[in-house]
Order: sequence, then structure tokens, then C-alpha cells
Amino acid sequence: MFDTIRQTLKARLPFVIATAGEFFALYYWLLLFDQSSYVMATLVLWAGFLVERVAVLYWVKENFGGSVGIAADHKTWWQKLIGLLLICLSEITVWVAFVFAQHYFGWTAAFLVLFVGEQIEHSIELGLLSQTSWLNFVASRQATVITVLETLGGIAWLYLVRHDQAQLGGMMLLIGLTIEHVIQGDAIKRRLQAKQNQGDNPADTPADAAKQPRLIGTAPVVGGIITVAIAAMLFTVLKPFCFRILSPPPTIDAPVTYLNQNWSAEKRDKFYHASQGTVLMNADWFMALEQPTIKFVGRVGLISDLDYLTRFGFLKHVHSEKNNASDLPVGFAVSDVTMPDDGSKQRVVGLTCAACHTGEIHYADHHLRIDGAAGLIDLEQFQNAVGAAFLLTIKNPLRFNRFADRVLGEDHTTDERAELKESVNRVLQQGLAEKEANASREIYDGYDGGYGRTDALAKIANFVFGTQLDNDNLQIGSAPVRFPPLWDSPWFDWAQYNGSVEQPMVRNIGEAIGVRARVNLDPRSERFLDSTVDIDGLHKIETLLAGDAPLQGLQSPRWPEGVMGAINHTKAAAGAALYRDLCQSCHLPALDTDEIWEDANWVSNAAYSMSWQWKPPSKPARFLNLQGVNIGKVGTDPGQATNFFSRYVNTGKSVLPSVTKGLYKNQQWENKDWYSPVEGANTTEYPATVLSVGEALQRVTVAIAQRHYDRQGWSADTRERYDGYRNPGARTPLEYRPRPLNGIWASPPYLHNGSVRTIYQLLCPPDQRDQTFYVGTRQYDAVHLGYKNEQVPGAFLFDTRVEGNLNTGHAFDALPLGNGVIGPRLSHEERMQILEYMKSMGPAGPVPESFIKSGRKASEPETSVED
Repeated sequence: MFDTIRQTLKARLPFVIATAGEFFALYYWLLLFDQSSYVMATLVLWAGFLVERVAVLYWVKENFGGSVGIAADHKTWWQKLIGLLLICLSEITVWVAFVFAQHYFGWTAAFLVLFVGEQIEHSIELGLLSQTSWLNFVASRQATVITVLETLGGIAWLYLVRHDQAQLGGMMLLIGLTIEHVIQGDAIKRRLQAKQNQGDNPADTPADAAKQPRLIGTAPVVGGIITVAIAAMLFTVLKPFCFRILSPPPTIDAPVTYLNQNWSAEKRDKFYHASQGTVLMNADWFMALEQPTIKFVGRVGLISDLDYLTRFGFLKHVHSEKNNASDLPVGFAVSDVTMPDDGSKQRVVGLTCAACHTGEIHYADHHLRIDGAAGLIDLEQFQNAVGAAFLLTIKNPLRFNRFADRVLGEDHTTDERAELKESVNRVLQQGLAEKEANASREIYDGYDGGYGRTDALAKIANFVFGTQLDNDNLQIGSAPVRFPPLWDSPWFDWAQYNGSVEQPMVRNIGEAIGVRARVNLDPRSERFLDSTVDIDGLHKIETLLAGDAPLQGLQSPRWPEGVMGAINHTKAAAGAALYRDLCQSCHLPALDTDEIWEDANWVSNAAYSMSWQWKPPSKPARFLNLQGVNIGKVGTDPGQATNFFSRYVNTGKSVLPSVTKGLYKNQQWENKDWYSPVEGANTTEYPATVLSVGEALQRVTVAIAQRHYDRQGWSADTRERYDGYRNPGARTPLEYRPRPLNGIWASPPYLHNGSVRTIYQLLCPPDQRDQTFYVGTRQYDAVHLGYKNEQVPGAFLFDTRVEGNLNTGHAFDALPLGNGVIGPRLSHEERMQILEYMKSMGPAGPVPESFIKSGRKASEPETSVED
């Protein structure tokens, strides 16, 4: 019995040790390498592979004596050591090259490096261990089978690690290495036994001796095809649980520094967590849902864990009993809503505007929080993670049991558990149906926004008129845009990059339903136009941002000289002159100058451009008169403007009357019978209404607001106040509207689609801008003003050659002007002078008395329809 155990251990234990050595070497090397522990990673890598090689050599020596291979007795110790180190070095080189090839060149290059490298490495290894030429193995079935298994395990491992499934990837690697070592041992054993049977004859047989070794044969080619095929099958099976996610950043003991932006900590706290009425899911579910990570060892964390959510770009925020009792990141709000489909009451968690419009830049060991700046969240990958978490919860009984215990308490009944499972499955099926509808039409395929971008207008229209109304209204969203900074924006005459929305309530309701506030669009329902939109919450957020006077709300931050270096005021003065000559005609005078308060830069809400279809609001107000620039003239990516201009939707059975004619007067409908429930629900049909997407969104958002106003019984004065003293204008112009540039240094990247990494590159000709760069890091380049181009694990590769991502236009290049050229080519010194001036730009000062007086008298002259 003991002899049997001894023989088994003698035959198998070395290969168990070898497998363990290689597995731990690779698994922990990558883990340490990603954490920037390069020395420890190197030591672990060498130690693991040395263990693997020593174990295999021990097996050879014990089973075949000391006369074969690099462990032969006649070799000196240093010959054995050199041979051992060379074998280790060859395999380490292949694996390191594999990881770096994927990092810099993609998966195809990584596959070729690993497959070809391992085929050669295994041939050399088999040749050394069996004392035959490695060329005898390079095209052999034995080496190819080993290579296929190791390549499959390696690709699956790296892919899963890079998509937050480290333990599942480790298991795939371990399976591949285990089978590989079993087959490798068998191959070596056959060769050595054959060699012993033949004595010292170096050839296997006379016939074999006559054969010429082949470098390329059928086996490696077939093996490569099999590897690709199996890898593709694995990818298909595992894809729902894999998504791009940032690796946990290195822990830096640096508190968040809030720059002075003209509002208090109390206002900031409200802004971070004020509800807009959006519905991500039931709040209890969100707090109980586990991360979509498959683990075999250790506890699976909750999806609501702060450290996990920050990996999608969300920012941490402190606990607050009043506004953040659940310890959620910036931009998450917990609220009570009435669902418009069935009238049920639910406590839900949803996103608010602070999620997308709060930035943070890291410089040295400083973390600078910028309220209102462009965020760096990846909404698409976060939604994928939530969907995968639901899927795993439903499919895995152990997960669901833990989920039910958290939601219902450990003493819940079987019926309660079954009811909960049915509810979760219903939500999951709705999500899968939406995903399938989108995927079948390929509406977002190839147009990934990545961190800090989304095709907002397309996704709002797709959710409202597609998912919630009719999937035939779904259209491709091929123009992701960066989240714009919010400071000063409540005082712009028209909003959105293309200047398509005038009224803040219309804008904010559209944003809320685009981030999944629910609305009932069935006119046959008693709850027609009921929604979860928090009208009061939207008004509070808008008021916080606007302040009580023009440009006196949330303001842009000043350049933190104590952290990122002093401003060179000589260069800034020269840059100011360049700004006035080259930039001011589009971007307006700097807000910290007296010139901004001149009448020419402001427009009245009674002006034709803001009230051409309606009676002006009763209270006069003035707004910054942003200058629209034709998309052909500025030359930047036209997708956002042209897609919105050309899109139409069929509102079908949802009767939404015009707000530009007929019954809509004085900020409300005179006759409100049109949204009363329609009798004969089973027989009534309505004629199809095809509208431009701008008008369709205008009608539905105004209807939602008016429905709320009417139920509250509000006066015309209150309605006007909530509407920001502006009419619900909507249009689809083929233009982009530049904004003032104060604080723009704090909200990278640049252009409306985020296709230019730094302001310095924006002042260069397009051919001098990065064609591709990575988005995800918050490390700031204080010289060129923008995020650094760092390929941190999980970063998004921004390719400016893709439709919607073009970095053309806004060029300072060879004259003449037009077709994207907006100014002459600048020298390096001139660019640096403009950057210095950008750093010095501050927010607007107090409203001067002269502006107030002129506002009382101001009346804009009528302009033509063409204007």
C-alpha cells in the first residue's frame, strides 16, 4: 500500500507542484504588476517558474535516473543551473510579451505572441528534457496540444481578469495548466522510455533519423484554429458577465479638496443627492444585490459598495443622515415614488445630475473635487454590471438566498421569497428584452461612449419613444458627447451643445426620463402622463445651480496655484490679447471682465429669438446670448447635430398636443380634457403622429410638467417660476453653441464629443492631435491642461477615427478661414500664452448696478425669421 502511494506521488506529485508553481506565478504576478509592485511581481514570477521547472526535473531524475536531460549526472552544477534558468527565462519572456502585446496591440497580437511563443518554448523544453533536437517537436502533435491548452487557459485568464472576473479567470488558467502538464509529462515519458530502449542512439528510429524536422506543419495550424474556435465559444458564454471596469486605483492617503465655487457644503450635499425621480431599481434590492463577480474563495461584495462603484468612475461622498444615509456615491439618490403604470408605491434608488456633472482631478497627492465639471462615469458598463448582477442572482440559488435574506430578513416565508423572485425575474426580463431590442438593431454597437460621455439626446429619445412606447422608434446613437460643465449654464439662452432646448424645466425633465424616470404614455390609462419625475426636485437643483442673480450660482473654480503652480501673469496678459482676437467672437468676453455685462452679450426673454411663438413671460429676465456656429464652419464632428436634425419618431397612440399653437397659451393649456382617460380602451385607435424628435420631446416634457402643475392647482406665476421664466422652445439647428471658457481647464477632455485630450492640442492643427488616447485616469497634465494619456487597467481607448469621435475642426491652421479652420496657425509660445490666460480666467463678479438698470429698459429689436 505504501509502495503504491509512494509510486503515485513519485509519478504525479511533481506535476501537481509544477502546475501550482506556474499558476501562482502568473496569477499573482499580474495582480502585483497591476498594483505597480514591480519588484515583488518579478520575484513572484521567477520563484513560481523555478518551482515548476525544478519539480519537472525532479520527476525526470526520479523516474529515469540521472543520465538524461539537463539534469544529467555528468553535467556540472552550473550547467544545470544555466539550463534551468534558460528554460524559465524563455517561458517568462513569452508570458510577459503576451500580457504586454494585449496591453499595447490588442487580443489578436496577444494570441499570436502566446501561441507561437509557447509552441517554440514547449519544443525547446521537450527537446532539452529528452535530449533530442527541439526541431523534432516544433511541428509535433505533442507540443501543439500542450500549446493549445496553455494558450486557451492564458487567453481566458487574462480576458476575465481584465473584466473583473479574476477568480473565474484563475480557474480557467488552472484547468489549462493542469491538463497541459499531464500531457507534457506523458510526452516526456514516452520520449525518455523510447530513448532508454534504444540505448544511446540519439535518433528515435532509423526512419526517424532520416526525417527532416519541420518548422511548420499541419498540427500547429490546426491547433491555432481550434484555439480560436474554443476561445470564441468561451467568449460567447462568458460575455454577459464581463465588462470594462477600472482596476482599483493605488491607495493614496489624500483627502478630497473642494475648490471655492460660490456655494456651501450644505448646497453641495443637496446637489449630490437631490432626487430627480429617476428609477434605477428598488432601493432595498440595490443595497442587497451582489457584485456580478464569480468567486470560488471569499465573499462576493455588494454592488452598492463604494469601492466597487468608484471603479465605474463614480465619486465617493461622506455619510449624511439627511441626504446620504445609505452611504452612496455622488449622484445617487434614494426617494419614494409612485409608479405610473400601476400606482404602486416604491422606495427606489436612481441617478441624479451630479453623477455626470461632478469632476475630480488628481495632481501629485492632491484630489481636487470640481462641482459641476464633467464627470468620468461609464454609464453603459455600469448598466451592464447591474444586468449581470440580476442574472447571476436569479440563476444562482445560493446568491438568491443571500439576496432574499437581505431584502426580506432571515425570518421571511416561502411565499414572500417566491414573490420576490418573481418580481426580480420580471425586472430582469424587461431589461433583457430592452437589451435584445437594442442589440438586434445595433443602435449602440461600435459607438461606446466610455468614461465621461454618452449620446444623451439619442438615449433620451430611444428610452422615451422606443423602450417605453414603440421599439420601431429605436434609432442608432452614433454621437456620444462629453458631459458639459454646469457652472453658469442656467443663464444660457438655449441649452444642449446644439442649442436645441430653451426652457430649463423641459431640459431637466428630458434629462430625467433619459436616465430612466418612468412615464405613462398610454392615453387609455387612468394614469396617462403620470410619471416618477420629481418636478420639485428638478426646480430645487436648477435654483441651486442658478443662484438668485445672473451668474451668481455655482461658479467655475479658480486655478489652484498652491497645488498646480503659479500663473505666469506676463504670459497670461499676452494670452488675453490673443483670446480677444481669436476666441471672443464665439466664446464671448471673459466672465470676469466688465465687458461681459454689456447689453450685446445678453438677450431678453421677451426677444423674438426666445418668444417668437408665444406671449413673453410676465417677468422680464435676461440670459447670456450664446453664439451658434454652423457645423460646416467649425468643422467638428457633426453627428450630434445632424442626428438630432434628421430624426423623427412616431408617437402612435400617445396624443400629445402641440405647444406652439392651438390650446397652449399663457404657459398652460386652456382646455385640459385632452389628457383625461379615454373611454373604450379596447376599441379606441388613434392616428399615427410623426414628429421631429425635437418637437416630440417638447410635447411630452411640457405635458408631464403641466400635468403636475394642474394637479397642484398652481397659478400662472408659480408655473412661470418653475419654468425659469422661459417659454418651452425646441428646435433642431445644424450648429454648435460655444460657451464661455472660465474654468474650462477643470473639465477635460475637449470639443463637444471629448475627442481632444488637452487644451494645448485643441490649439493645434488636427493632424497634431492624438489619434487615439486612453480615458479613465484622473491624473492631470498641468502643463497642457487635460487628463494624462495613461493606459490604466480598464481604461477606454478613444479612437478619433470612429464615426461620432472625430477630432477634426476648431483648427488653428493655414488660412483661409472656413471648413473647420477658425484661426491662423499658432506658435508653441502663443499656445502657451493662451493656456496661461485660460488658467487665469475667473468666474463672474457681482452683478453691476448698470446691468440691472439697463435690464429694466432693455428691449431687443425684432429680427427676421431667417435670423
